[in-house]
Amino acid sequence: MPLTLRDALDRIVVLQAGLTIADPVAETIKRAYKYTPSQSSAAPDRPFWMNTWTLIAQNRKPNGWDQPLYVVRMQLCVHDAELDRAADIATAFHEAALVAFDGDVTLNDGGALQEIRGADPTLTLLKWGDQTFVGLDMFMDLRLTRVRTFAA
Repeated sequence: MPLTLRDALDRIVVLQAGLTIADPVAETIKRAYKYTPSQSSAAPDRPFWMNTWTLIAQNRKPNGWDQPLYVVRMQLCVHDAELDRAADIATAFHEAALVAFDGDVTLNDGGALQEIRGADPTLTLLKWGDQTFVGLDMFMDLRLTRVRTFAA
């Protein structure tokens, strides 16, 4: 069965949730959200990932190829009383995320191609309700390739 956007997001969340670092402190991701959780409540335990997506194009070919292109925005929120250390923790998770996604370019052999790029800046301050956290702001360009039959 071809990979759907929801399947791809499920795999992204699994990879995000499995990230750990040993330096500058031993830390694991507390939670990875497939979608952005409600900001009307207290911020979740940190560090946590949250994801949103945008459809860029739906590329249909007469031969039956269907290639939707999405951009998944992946944001990591980190908390530490010292901003420099929080930035160092976020940077360590950035490196761990790149290694994890490099190891699964097709998202579990699902027929996807993904490329990761950073926002400008990638290491940034993120808002959660009325709180500000050090974090990462990254994008995954995600092209799904499927064979479908289109009506004439």
